[in-house]
Amino acid sequence: YNGTMIMNSGQGYSIRAPQNFSITERAVFEAVFKGIPNNGKIEIDFNVANAYYLIGNPYPSPINADLFIRKNSSHLQGGLYFWTHNTPPANNKYSGDDYAVYNLLGGVATTAALNPGVSNSTPDGIIAAAQGFFVKSNNSGLIEFNNNMRVSADNATFYKPAESTT
Repeated sequence: YNGTMIMNSGQGYSIRAPQNFSITERAVFEAVFKGIPNNGKIEIDFNVANAYYLIGNPYPSPINADLFIRKNSSHLQGGLYFWTHNTPPANNKYSGDDYAVYNLLGGVATTAALNPGVSNSTPDGIIAAAQGFFVKSNNSGLIEFNNNMRVSADNATFYKPAESTT
């Protein structure tokens, strides 16, 4: 994609490199993000009950997952699913085993990564700035991100493949 894309605050995005990129070898696919950092209340509309939604931390700071889950408990089934991409696609399909999960009881990591440099960290209740994640809706309605969820905490756990060390 070589054009401009307007991204909606609070929506999650899954970006994949063009088809001519390798699915196993790392390569640079640069994107430039422009805009004003978000602040204040941000709402996302869940139009369908019992559906998965890809949403994301809209702030330039981490948020507390417990506060997010509690605030939105009437619309969420409770789990936050973070894609780790620990295994390459097989037969053009990604593995469902590559999700780390967090709920009010704590986090569950994926199994050990098959390749070095990928994330199998256990979610710790802190959602990094701009981190995308899946949730499942209980019913339709608005979910909310707000400034009360923002925290001064380590912003280092971001679920994505790590940069190459070679």
